[in-house]
Amino acid sequence: MFKKIKRKIGEIKEEHARIERERIQAEKNALMALSEKELMVEAIMALKGYNTRIGNIEEKQDDLTYRVDSLESDVSSLKSHTSY
Repeated sequence: MFKKIKRKIGEIKEEHARIERERIQAEKNALMALSEKELMVEAIMALKGYNTRIGNIEEKQDDLTYRVDSLESDVSSLKSHTSY
């Protein structure tokens, strides 16, 4: 039973890997067909996408930093009240 499950998981992993290889090859073929100008446009669009993602991550990081600071302040306040 365990061997059967292990084999099935292996087959699923192989299928996912095959699909990923095919996707990468299709993207590669599409990029190889582009001119230099088209490649530059694709690169710029990709960089803009990454820039947007980085901006979102930085906003979330700022929010988390604020929350941590607020929690630290609350803990310090509780410590000072309990020491009386």
